[in-house]
Order: sequence, then C-alpha cells, then structure tokens
Amino acid sequence: MSKVKNEIKIIKERIFSLLILSLFFLMLFTSLNVTMATNTANTSLAANIVNGTLDIAASPASFGWNNTTAGQASNQLNNVNNIQVTDYRGNTGGWSLTATANNLTAGTNVLNTFARVKVSPGTVTNINGSNITGVSDGSDNQVLGPSSGNAVNMMTATASNGAGAFQLDATLMNLTVQVSDIAGSYTATMILTVS
Repeated sequence: MSKVKNEIKIIKERIFSLLILSLFFLMLFTSLNVTMATNTANTSLAANIVNGTLDIAASPASFGWNNTTAGQASNQLNNVNNIQVTDYRGNTGGWSLTATANNLTAGTNVLNTFARVKVSPGTVTNINGSNITGVSDGSDNQVLGPSSGNAVNMMTATASNGAGAFQLDATLMNLTVQVSDIAGSYTATMILTVS
C-alpha cells in the first residue's frame, strides 16, 4: 500500500508543479503584456460595370390604318404597340424618345402628315423591374411633323431617371382623311429617335 501512496504523492506533486508553472507563465505574459500574434491578410474586391448604350430595343416593323373609301371624310384611328427603349449607359442622364414622319405619298399624290396625323402616346411600363420613377409618356394630340422641330415627344425620362428598359404601348395614331383625298396606297416613314 505504501507503494500506491507513494505514487499518489508523486502525481499530486506533479499536478501541483504544473499548476505553479502555469501560474508563473500566466503572470509572466500578463506582466510583459505579451499578446498572441494574429495573422491577417487583406484581399481587394473589384467590380467592373461597363457602359452600355441608349437604344430603341424594339419597334413595330410596320403600321397602318384601316381602309377608307375616297370621297368620305373620316378619322382613322389605330394603336402602335411595343416601342421599347433601353438605357444601359450607367449614368442616368435622362433621355427622350421622339417621332417624326415624312409625308404620306401614293405616286405623285401627297397627304401632308403635319396637317393630317395626330399622336397620343399611350402607356409606359417598366421591363425587368426597372424603376419607372421619372419616366412618362408624352402629351395627347401632338401633331406629327417631318422634322425635329415638329417631333412628337413619345416618352421621356427626366435627369437621374430612366436607367433600364421601358415599353410604350397603345399609342393612338389619328389620321384625318378629307373628302378631296385621291384614292391610292399611301406610305411614309416614321422615324423614332432616342437621345
């Protein structure tokens, strides 16, 4: 039994020695104000957002009014749909979509668009969650003219607005047909411009 007591005594002495040694190192590091070194590294993060374009992404290939009979005055109404503007420039500078048109002609016969066609821009919607704040349609009954001085304001984004994609639908085009108009298949070109 004395051998067991002797071993227990040795174990107790070792434990006591370890406690004393631990206490000594704790006091030493505390008094020297030694801290454990922390290793860190910095990593740079970069994102490159490149400028895109301001563009007319979609517009109807053609548009027309219903047939009418010569010698009868009438107002021919029809809607233009799916005019899309995208602004991916990354500067939110605002923009304006305008329309001009040359005269309707059938051979040598001419219908002056400036006197005959009125435009009432329709409904503006956002595409893919674009913020529609500051984006609106133009006023009703604008006269469609042949030059930029007579351009119809179809849709506008004010400064600091208009980034993303937007669509204009249900734009009413009103053609006034007069009794004296000569029968024929009249054509013209409507030019949409976004700037």
